[in-house]
Amino acid sequence: MGASESKQENPVRLLLADERDALENLQHFLNDAGEIRLRKLQERFTVLPETFLSALLSYFQQVSAELGPSKKAEVNSRREAFTDLQFGSAAYRLIRGGVTVKETFFKVGYVGGSTDTQAAAKSFVQDLASVAIAFYAGKSTSTFRVSDRFVSFLLAGPQREDEHRDAASVPFIGPFQTWFGQNHYLARLWEIAFTRIFLMDPAKLASREAELRATTAKRPNLHNGVTSLLAFEDMWFLEMHLPAEHKPLAWRRLFNSEQQGMSWTLFQHAVEEMGSTLVVVKDRGGAIFGGFASQEWKPLPKYYGDNESFIFRLQPTIVINRASNYNQNFQYFNHSTQTLPNGLGLGGQMGYFALWIDAENFGRGHSKGNPSTTYNSRQLSSTEEFQVDLLEAWLIKEKEVDPNLLPEKGKRSILDRAEDMAFLELGGRKLYSKDVREGGGDREADFSE
Repeated sequence: MGASESKQENPVRLLLADERDALENLQHFLNDAGEIRLRKLQERFTVLPETFLSALLSYFQQVSAELGPSKKAEVNSRREAFTDLQFGSAAYRLIRGGVTVKETFFKVGYVGGSTDTQAAAKSFVQDLASVAIAFYAGKSTSTFRVSDRFVSFLLAGPQREDEHRDAASVPFIGPFQTWFGQNHYLARLWEIAFTRIFLMDPAKLASREAELRATTAKRPNLHNGVTSLLAFEDMWFLEMHLPAEHKPLAWRRLFNSEQQGMSWTLFQHAVEEMGSTLVVVKDRGGAIFGGFASQEWKPLPKYYGDNESFIFRLQPTIVINRASNYNQNFQYFNHSTQTLPNGLGLGGQMGYFALWIDAENFGRGHSKGNPSTTYNSRQLSSTEEFQVDLLEAWLIKEKEVDPNLLPEKGKRSILDRAEDMAFLELGGRKLYSKDVREGGGDREADFSE
């Protein structure tokens, strides 16, 4: 080790004990004849694209130059091998450093001598988001890339609560510290990417599943089917807005119109009184949108719910609309009435919903907003009155059931008589206790890219 290096302390000592262990394990893996070769990262993390790895190399070289000369580094003309101090210092900055570190990484790794800052920013965001979402999704290939609409959304920066804009129309603007420092999506993606690379032993990930789920660093398992509408980045984006208590280890699919048909009765029975749900719609114009209802769907002649609910659009552009607290019209669910609207709605007013799925003409709905006051939202769908192409509903958090309301052990109920149960269901009666008995038994199913 060079004389100038011997006087400097490795900042790795400032990490927590388990973090130091993980980083030392990685150093041992990357060690080749006494030097740390960063390119070996691709052997452990196959999701890293070449452009991202090159940016990492450039940044490590920059930090190494700041630390002063090293005899070991001098013999490597390409400077792709690093000492323990060089590796530890660069890794620590990427893990714990503030926005100045991120700006240096961006400029050294992506801008370089180029004058096209816009193109460099897009490449940087594309790589960062793709690496982080690949870790979130459990992917293992460097060919995985997030969509251009997601990159455009991230480049546009944070959306104000009172702002309605097309993310694709807003260019990247500097200075970097203002742009990146105010974008909590990019900050979280950075944290996911570099924490997974440097501080998490792949062999121990399974034991940390609950922690990863709580911090939106691992996607939920999908039970009872796959999703036809949500890309991995869409799931991550929506989870970023879910309340902490609504991030279980798994989502359970309740309804998919492709498999169950365009039937209000089946849809109603699938979602009613189940718990907090995510409803996602694709209309005939190609728009994908929906809403999160924090409370269970229960038939009532009025609005109800709370301000943890929100509505969103995912295609053609990404928009999130949280409760404005202007009114309490968060969610509405009703059927079999003659004087009130029958269907499922979020926001707005009776007959003027921010999102409405009609029960009597199932497969049709509307999204009105000029804006719609409950969520301060504009129209979500391709046209104000839309036709459903595909509809999905996901159970996010199961409704809590008072055990005192369940039948005592040894007592028989109608659920023990299959013929009576079938007769009541044919008559349109939903048996909620059946859902309690059957809950939690669904098989997990992964879904492809």
